[in-house]
Amino acid sequence: MSNPDNNLEQYEKLINNSEPINIDDPAYEQILKDLQGGIIKSYGRNYSLYIFIQFDNEKAKDVKQWIQDQAKNITSTSKQLKHTETYKKMRQQDPSFSGELCKNFFLSYQGYKTLGFDPTNPKPDDQGNKKSKLDDSDFKGGMKCDWETTYRPTDNTPTDYWYNPPENWDIGKVHIDALILLAHNCLEYLKKEANSIIDKCEEFGKVVACEAGYILKDSNDKTKSLSIGPFGFADSISQPLFLKKDYDNYCKNQNIEQWDPKASLNLVLAKDPFGEPYSYGSYCVWQKLETCLERFEQKVGELANCLKSDRERASALVIGRFKDGTPLDLSDLPNQNDGSSIANSFNYADDFHGSKCPIQAHIRKVNPRKDKTEQNKDQTEVEESRRTNSRIVRAGRIYFDNSNALQTSNMSQLCLNKLDYLNEVSKQSLEKNIASISGLLFVCFQKSIHGQFQKLQQDWADDRNFPKNQDSIYLDPVIGHPVTKRLLDPLKEQKWPPKWNSGDSEDDFTPYLFYNCVRNKGGEFFFAPSISFLENIAIDCIKSLQN
Repeated sequence: MSNPDNNLEQYEKLINNSEPINIDDPAYEQILKDLQGGIIKSYGRNYSLYIFIQFDNEKAKDVKQWIQDQAKNITSTSKQLKHTETYKKMRQQDPSFSGELCKNFFLSYQGYKTLGFDPTNPKPDDQGNKKSKLDDSDFKGGMKCDWETTYRPTDNTPTDYWYNPPENWDIGKVHIDALILLAHNCLEYLKKEANSIIDKCEEFGKVVACEAGYILKDSNDKTKSLSIGPFGFADSISQPLFLKKDYDNYCKNQNIEQWDPKASLNLVLAKDPFGEPYSYGSYCVWQKLETCLERFEQKVGELANCLKSDRERASALVIGRFKDGTPLDLSDLPNQNDGSSIANSFNYADDFHGSKCPIQAHIRKVNPRKDKTEQNKDQTEVEESRRTNSRIVRAGRIYFDNSNALQTSNMSQLCLNKLDYLNEVSKQSLEKNIASISGLLFVCFQKSIHGQFQKLQQDWADDRNFPKNQDSIYLDPVIGHPVTKRLLDPLKEQKWPPKWNSGDSEDDFTPYLFYNCVRNKGGEFFFAPSISFLENIAIDCIKSLQN
């Protein structure tokens, strides 16, 4: 440890790094030991279980003691990264080696308040120094409040598939105090751990919901890194890279001139007001997004007919990549990857009108790489700000809902049923898996919900005029909401390029309205506290940090 005085300013400098960090650098030792795992690097376990908990207000003391006990087994970033190397070595010797359990604990704003903490106004420390605040307005309000203020119309309630108000949600219909994530490659181990947690929760609260997620792989994928997302498209391709080893490996196969994925830790880390000087956490957005493959395929067929094109290209226009991950900005044909990696060195600087990749294509809307509001305007500062301040770290998993698995009110049994169904799914063919995907358990980490997740969703995906303030409609065809309280006028068609890189202006494009294939089934905003806070949450001295 190279900061023996625990100087806060020194730790702040460390997370404002300009280059990816070396995990063996002793300066980062305390930060990585105290930071929960799965934030700056995904766990990569095949199975994930999310357990949503509501505390009994009258038993806060018991809850805090239980959390403190749980903290002993929470995975730190340091532990995660060490186990990753061990896992790789052991898998080479024994392909059946399943690794260790990964575990996280998250609190909602309501959860903090139930336990007697106000993260938006923590008490100064013993020296009178003010503590950092968790003052993100969306975190404080919660996801249900955000939905009500953003999407609930005062009249003319939409009847479309996408519109699903909170009273119909699977997650978040009732308030949630905490979320536990368990991830493992062994389903039986997950079942055992889940049963233990659920049984114990009954003593001081209750489990109100659980969801099981899965990483779907293509065994024929030459890159060995491709995961399959909703509608059968390659997923999790373009992520911020925080670690030097990951970045160096990326640079071996990718040119970074067009797009550089490296990121500073301050993109994803926020100061924990109740921890040590080296304590950081991250805001977590959790959403259950249901996808309708039948609707998607129907609309892809209609778009293909309008363009007099094939379904493969039409679906790529919607996403911005072909199903194998080939980006439209680089090619009008799929299967252009070299086998070692999926092409990711591109931006939209030379495609102002969207004749290669439509401006409304999903990956372009939520990651507008050098997209311009005006064709000849220098927007270097805006572009760099988007890259360094607005990206999120995605950690979602696809899910498979089964009506038989849901027919029980017993939470332990429900978790077991969902995990058993994943076991069945894992034995099916890839084609059948893709057809059976129910949706995405969307999870992302960021320093600011308002400045990152909400910017991507509301300011970019939902905004029909982003990135250009013109009459054309650029609603994200996948996650864009066609109606918000800011946009009540009738929705017009997006415009689609009939030919790739024709150089045509949008006046020559084909109009077609594509949306209504995804709906939100609930969720919540959380914070991933530092491990030191959780390890000491029941100790009397921590009261000095409370109001």
